[in-house]
Amino acid sequence: VSLEAVPPGTGTIGTTSQVTLAQASIRVGDTVSATAVVTANSGLAPSGSVDFLVNGALAGTASLAPQASPPSSATAVRTLGPYSAPGTFNVTVRYQGNATNSPSTSPAVVLTVTAATAAPTTTTVTPSANPVPAGAPFSATALVTGGSTTPAGQVQFFVDGVAAGTLNLNAAGQAVLNTTLATGTHSIRARYQGSATHAASE
Repeated sequence: VSLEAVPPGTGTIGTTSQVTLAQASIRVGDTVSATAVVTANSGLAPSGSVDFLVNGALAGTASLAPQASPPSSATAVRTLGPYSAPGTFNVTVRYQGNATNSPSTSPAVVLTVTAATAAPTTTTVTPSANPVPAGAPFSATALVTGGSTTPAGQVQFFVDGVAAGTLNLNAAGQAVLNTTLATGTHSIRARYQGSATHAASE
């Protein structure tokens, strides 16, 4: 004989849970919509909540809403992510059950997170004046451009090949080095160190 033991406070009508992803593969920094479908073995659609699990860890909970067809099913939707690193993740849903329906857990579906493609950038340096008086305050502005958004991160300046400081880019993608120069001809360059969304450049 086959018997099923259900948690206290939950019903005896069995259920089946499934989860689907809007996309099987996303990039670092993106989110994905996950849809749970819980179907009762008989009777009306289950009610209550489902847990969304990623690699066995709780990623969120959502309430079920009945479907028009079939009438024995209910759905819940949850946004997962964003993810900060590439990898593969097992996504499952766990129906918690109610007074009529017993709990159930879905088979896992695999979500693949790939590295974001870094947009190419260009770094230019503009002096505040040229020529400049030796020993007088002088500034050089590095501007980093590229991609659909303004690059963020840090720029390292070099004066005559020697590191002269590392500065954060502002909201306009600029960093300003303040320094003085001795008499003579000098070279100033800047190296953008890149970010998750923008490639390095110099």
